[in-house]
Amino acid sequence: MEIKQKIIRFVAAGGIATVYAISPIDIIPDFIPGIGQVDDSAVILAAVVFIIRTIFKK
Repeated sequence: MEIKQKIIRFVAAGGIATVYAISPIDIIPDFIPGIGQVDDSAVILAAVVFIIRTIFKK
């Protein structure tokens, strides 16, 4: 995979995860105690895993 493609995927995944985490529109609303932040955490974790796999993919 080219370096340019890795950078584009890295920035896109990070940007999408960041926008979703700060967005007031969620799958599970944040005002529900406990589980409201679970979907935000799951999206951020998925983005981090995707970024790590993209970086180290040959």
